[in-house]
Amino acid sequence: TLERLGLAQKLGAGRWQMRENFRNVLRDLSERHDVIKTMNRALVGRGDRRLDADAIFDKSDPDGRSVSGAVLQTGLTGEAHDRAYAIIDSLDGRAVFIELGVAGEVGELKRGAIVTVSPPNLDPKPSDITIDRIARANGGIYSASLHQADDPRSAPEFVAAHVRRLEALRRAGHVERTAEADWKIPPDYLDRVKAYERAQARFRSAQLLVRSELGLKDQETALGVTWLDEAPPPSGVPLGFGQEVAEAQVKRRAFLAGIGMKVEAGAGLSAAQKSELLKRDLAQAGRSLSDEIGKPYSPAPERGRIDGTYREPVSRVSGKFVVIERQRDFTIVPWRQVLEQRRGMAVSGIVRGGRISWALGRGIRMTD
Repeated sequence: TLERLGLAQKLGAGRWQMRENFRNVLRDLSERHDVIKTMNRALVGRGDRRLDADAIFDKSDPDGRSVSGAVLQTGLTGEAHDRAYAIIDSLDGRAVFIELGVAGEVGELKRGAIVTVSPPNLDPKPSDITIDRIARANGGIYSASLHQADDPRSAPEFVAAHVRRLEALRRAGHVERTAEADWKIPPDYLDRVKAYERAQARFRSAQLLVRSELGLKDQETALGVTWLDEAPPPSGVPLGFGQEVAEAQVKRRAFLAGIGMKVEAGAGLSAAQKSELLKRDLAQAGRSLSDEIGKPYSPAPERGRIDGTYREPVSRVSGKFVVIERQRDFTIVPWRQVLEQRRGMAVSGIVRGGRISWALGRGIRMTD
């Protein structure tokens, strides 16, 4: 059996030579077998979905393509069941198994949520490019002192981060450290870095972007700018989830026409229509929050100043927003991660042309 798998070579009667990495190959084959069984169970009743050679998302493939679709199933995988996975019902009719990362470090994904998953970035890091440039100018040698001479403004911690990067690469056999504590950087350093990143990719998380937490059915009649409004029509003959998207877009256009917004197939929403849907979405949020806050909702101005207390974030059809509470009322504006450091505190911003420039104290300004 192992010979048929290419893992053993017969040397004579009762004697075999095992391939050096046969244990790793057998483990990978076992994991793949378990994955395919998991996917087949998830696809029961979905005969139009297919499993092909790309059924398992390869994070180490430098030419790997992104996958967009709906979350069909989530769970735990691996020998210790310590890694989170998701099965994605993709737009092209394929079902794709994606290992997301260590369980507990991956945010909870809702079944039916629409996501895009991309391979981790396998390109050399900016620090690698700096190391290579300094070494090329110094006969293939890099050191902290050479780095400091190259850029006197570099902080010691910044230079130390480059040295830590080289330590990781040394342990993988890609660079050498000299007796003088300098580093010998080979001419093909950047190619070696790419190989290192590819080998490390299986231990890293794929890049996951949640496009919408709402399933297609809820998006068809949602007041707000939905993923369905932004998604291009599936190309060719739609299959599987792609066909469901095409059908949902027809129903979405019918709903929008019913509230006075005519949208031609393939044309997408106009800027005015998006603005109107956003206003309706936030007005609906304002009505539901008004009783809880005990104050009326006021739409944010198109131009002018916003002052108040950042009360809490709120997720809506159109995206994530924040509630800014004022003395007599409250308003709702787009969320930004940097605002989280000011939750429960005063914030101030200037609105110009639909963008907000926030003043967060200590001279920090941030434009949305």
